[in-house]
Amino acid sequence: MPEQRVPGPQDAEHAGSFDRYSYDQLFAYAHDLRTLYREEAALRRELERRVAELDAFQQQLRQQVNDLLALHEVGLAINSARDFHEMFDHIAQSLVYTTRANHCVLYLWNQTLQAFDSQVGFGIYRERTEDVALRESALSRFILERAEPIEVTDAAVPGHPIYQPALDRGWRAFLGVPMNSRGVRVGVLYAGYREPHIFDDRERQLTRLVAEISAVALHRWQLLEPE
Repeated sequence: MPEQRVPGPQDAEHAGSFDRYSYDQLFAYAHDLRTLYREEAALRRELERRVAELDAFQQQLRQQVNDLLALHEVGLAINSARDFHEMFDHIAQSLVYTTRANHCVLYLWNQTLQAFDSQVGFGIYRERTEDVALRESALSRFILERAEPIEVTDAAVPGHPIYQPALDRGWRAFLGVPMNSRGVRVGVLYAGYREPHIFDDRERQLTRLVAEISAVALHRWQLLEPE
């Protein structure tokens, strides 16, 4: 039989050094693992941020495409409509769609009578008492004589009685844009909202641009219209 060796002090010393070495390895491994987890979490957050930015960019791009299509529809309406009522109805549909307004109304200005004498608007089949009151109101005349649009986020705020005709029309918020063509007053365009509304730059720019395009086209219709 082989001779059995009795463990000595040197064996205990070797075992102790082995245990310390294994512990140091495990500690280093755990540290590296935690570092990898932190790096992975940071990369995941960065990826989520990039995806969110890409989604926002794609949404903005889709919105810009829709805006361009709406303006294209405005151009088609101007070139193909048989009269200005039909033309503005197409224009109003595009504006309502792009700005999420509830109504789009236009009051034409009669240069001879120096008064508003005609109303056209998306979804309007007959002129109501509230429509007449808004058309003949000091508010519409005030907007007509301005150089810049008027923006009202909540017409129900106390202290502004001039907004009452818009409230009676069912609007809590509205954009009122003066329409001019070559220095000639053509009318006033309203984009009305049933609820209070905070306007952004896109809505302001689109409404103003549609008003400018419509003013030129309507002025042309007025010049060509037989007396």
